[in-house]
Amino acid sequence: MRKDVKTLLKVLAGIVGIMVALSFVFSLFFITVEADHDCEGEDCHICRTMEVCEGLLKQSGAAVRSGAMPVAAVWLICLISFPVMNFVQDKTLVTDKVKMND
Repeated sequence: MRKDVKTLLKVLAGIVGIMVALSFVFSLFFITVEADHDCEGEDCHICRTMEVCEGLLKQSGAAVRSGAMPVAAVWLICLISFPVMNFVQDKTLVTDKVKMND
């Protein structure tokens, strides 16, 4: 890919990330402001909008949890395996300079 296309993709990814973050912030803001509204009954449009905002926030939490579990598993495997790998790699015949006669 050309450099200008990569730059454009990075800018678009940044814009999408900002839009997602703003949707979370505005959802929280809307729920906070309209928490004590005068409900109109079953057909209250404010209550329906609050449900949509709550659904968005719940889905984002599920996405974070589902993304965090593999990251935590890889981190745990690395944490356990690196000390073992250092111990195993330290003791070789070459590092001990053992002369091997044929």
